[in-house]
Amino acid sequence: MKKFITNCVLLGIPLLVYILVIAVIDPYNYLNLWKRLDQQVNDDIAQHVEPHLFKMERFHDAPTGNIILGDSRSNGLYARLDHKRWSNLAYGGSSLQEIIETFWWATKEVKMDTVIIGINLNLYNRYNKKFWIRETIERRKNFFSYAFNRYTFQSGLMILQSYLSDRPPVLYKPPGSKEEFWKYTISEMGEKFYQQFAYPQEYYSGLKDISEYCKRNNIVLIMWIPPTHVEFQKIKEDFGLGELDRRFVSDLRSLAELYDFDFPSEVTRNKEDYRDPMHFDVRVGEIVREEILSRSPKYARYSVPGVISTKESEAFH
Repeated sequence: MKKFITNCVLLGIPLLVYILVIAVIDPYNYLNLWKRLDQQVNDDIAQHVEPHLFKMERFHDAPTGNIILGDSRSNGLYARLDHKRWSNLAYGGSSLQEIIETFWWATKEVKMDTVIIGINLNLYNRYNKKFWIRETIERRKNFFSYAFNRYTFQSGLMILQSYLSDRPPVLYKPPGSKEEFWKYTISEMGEKFYQQFAYPQEYYSGLKDISEYCKRNNIVLIMWIPPTHVEFQKIKEDFGLGELDRRFVSDLRSLAELYDFDFPSEVTRNKEDYRDPMHFDVRVGEIVREEILSRSPKYARYSVPGVISTKESEAFH
């Protein structure tokens, strides 16, 4: 019995040390007890390792009534907004399933004023499913589920190494030249997103529920289709998805105020305006921000439910 107790104590010491280290480092600020001296380094590492947990914790600590939902392209819009008034709940590589589930999670955290959702056709796919948000919500349930998951462990270890070495880790490696990555995106990403594709009735119903909830609760709901370069737009037709693309736009038009930038135009033809075929750069980002926030579309095909603009009418005929 004495040996058993001794073994338990010996095994318990590393466990206790780990819990104390995580409580002190607290990579995702779950305990929210203090700010570290190198808070930016902590945040950079934590967001890189698990952006869902990072953003949900940040929103929980300081929620705003205005939120951005979407994928990395919505991150590009958020970068140009007033961060004191807007919260970023968009995740790189997100699925529409995650966007919908994040919306309902956020409704439990704060009374919302305005919701902006960015959706491209590649997200509007029955086969595009991810469950990271559900897993993240589970990790947030209590300190032990937070402390004993691989993302908290990985982030905590990287932060500790950064402190001990007195230099931040390299979190991002450029994917070769822009031209090489451009060709890769066109050849590989189109196939990844569009080879297996089907109309997402479940996602449409989920967005419709969001639309109806916003109407009942006087929440401004804005949807936008982020611009991609014309070379990436062409892939939809190459995979025979032209009709589904038009149905996708029609669905969004029926649900909310819509700004559609994803068609051949002045803002989608110049390669200099894009970091890669899917992600706009500074000039286009500023155009998108200005048109949505000022509610004065110039380049976007703009519509509200039940009303169709001249530009939108031309696009559907």
